[in-house]
Amino acid sequence: MIEGKTPEEGHEGWLRIKEKEGWVYGPVKDTVAKTHPCMLPYNELPADQRFKDTLFSLAVKTAAFDMICSSDNTRAMSIKANSFDAISSLVDEARKGL
Repeated sequence: MIEGKTPEEGHEGWLRIKEKEGWVYGPVKDTVAKTHPCMLPYNELPADQRFKDTLFSLAVKTAAFDMICSSDNTRAMSIKANSFDAISSLVDEARKGL
C-alpha cells in the first residue's frame, strides 16, 4: 500500500515498493526490463509528474473525507466545501510550479 500525507511521501512509498520489486531508473517505462522514468527522488521528478502526484494525493484525501463523513450529511457538506477550497488552492500552487 502506498501511504503518505504529502505527494513527496506518497512518491517515496511508491519508490520503495518498486525498488523491492526490482525496478530501476530508465528513460522509458519497460515492464520486462523493469525500468521506469519516475524511479527518482521526488525533487528530481519533472514538474508535470510532481503535479500529477499532487492531484493523486488530493483525490485520495477527498475520497477519504467522503467515506468518513457519509453518515452525517450536514457535516459532510461543510467538510466537502472546505475541502474543495483547500484542493483548489493546492492545485493553483501546483500549477505555478509547471
